[in-house]
Amino acid sequence: MKHIRYLFTSILILAILLASCSSELPADEMFKLVIDSHPTEIQIGEQVTFVARLVNLMDEDFTLAHDIPLISLFVRHVTIDAPENTTAAAISSEIEANGYIERRLSVNPTYAGEFYLRAQTSFMIGRRLFSFYTDDVLLNITG
Repeated sequence: MKHIRYLFTSILILAILLASCSSELPADEMFKLVIDSHPTEIQIGEQVTFVARLVNLMDEDFTLAHDIPLISLFVRHVTIDAPENTTAAAISSEIEANGYIERRLSVNPTYAGEFYLRAQTSFMIGRRLFSFYTDDVLLNITG
């Protein structure tokens, strides 16, 4: 009887450990934030559209709680720091299994210089916060 009790206790502890290891929330590796291919040499007055995508790499749908907009895509002068990500969880968006959500930004430069293109996002699934940034992409605007 004592062995059965130990066996039952061991099975119960193992079940609890396995349940705690199988997270209900996805790991950061389950999403990626990318900027589609784009020109890096742009003429003044040339309209260019950049596209950033948050990609769900999982075979599972998720509801993302986030600020507006979900994806920030911006161009800034090289001397200006990027803004911080914030998550106010004001609205929610659905991202389908193996799907993506995208954001477009069209620019028509009016002066020359070096600028950075960057995308960033911050959202919550349940109580877990996710933040992603792309590397800065150097854009050269010429006259």
